[in-house]
Amino acid sequence: MNKRRNWTRNEVILAFELYCTIPSSKVTANHEAIVALANLIGRTPNAVKLKMQNFKTYDPSYTSDGRVGLSHGSKLDKEIVEEFAENWDEMVIEAENIKESLGVKSKIGTTKKIPQGYDKVRLVKTRVGQSFFRDSVLSAYDSRCCVTGIELPELLIAALCQ
Repeated sequence: MNKRRNWTRNEVILAFELYCTIPSSKVTANHEAIVALANLIGRTPNAVKLKMQNFKTYDPSYTSDGRVGLSHGSKLDKEIVEEFAENWDEMVIEAENIKESLGVKSKIGTTKKIPQGYDKVRLVKTRVGQSFFRDSVLSAYDSRCCVTGIELPELLIAALCQ
């Protein structure tokens, strides 16, 4: 019989990152990204799905209308949500570092292959975690523009106004 093991900080960070990018209605044990994360961290897809359901307890966008998440969230779940809910850039960097340590190629800093025969030097300022932020906004609004209702994600640009 398999012995139950506690979730590690790294596993919870990866699950929370995924929670922020998948619409709540699509969190199922057979979701491709949930299955991939489960395989990566040695958990079952159902365990990852349940962990993601735990995060709802601490998610104001979910609980604001009286709904509740699962009641068996851990102290670590709450700590991770509180640490990263207002600091997505840091979460993305930490999650990418964890993935790299597990042998997954990082999405941060990847570049297209430069055609053979010449090089170009460019200085580009890139917002770290932009794709995560965009995925999270699209997830929150069910892949629609929150202003116009347009349902073509390829036309939508997520922007953080400060």
